[in-house]
Amino acid sequence: MYKMLLVCLAASFWLAEWTNATAAELFSKTGPVIAIIANELFLGEAEGHLSGAGTIAIHSQRNPDVACVGQFTSSAALGGSGQMLCSNGTTATYRF
Repeated sequence: MYKMLLVCLAASFWLAEWTNATAAELFSKTGPVIAIIANELFLGEAEGHLSGAGTIAIHSQRNPDVACVGQFTSSAALGGSGQMLCSNGTTATYRF
């Protein structure tokens, strides 16, 4: 009886974790990003989650070796803002 209870408990934890991962994917959205930074065109994509948090990854069209990644938060009331770090050492804070 005790072993059966432990097995059921372990299965419940696994199912709960699997459901959380599935729900996170279900309530996220990925979309294209077009940015002009220092008169240079960057393209990439951002993934936003229902919570308002998200990630961004872009790269320079002029110099493909320059790529930037970052995180952001967004809300209907405050808009969005985030920070990025680029492969050439540049950092940026942005608003959208």
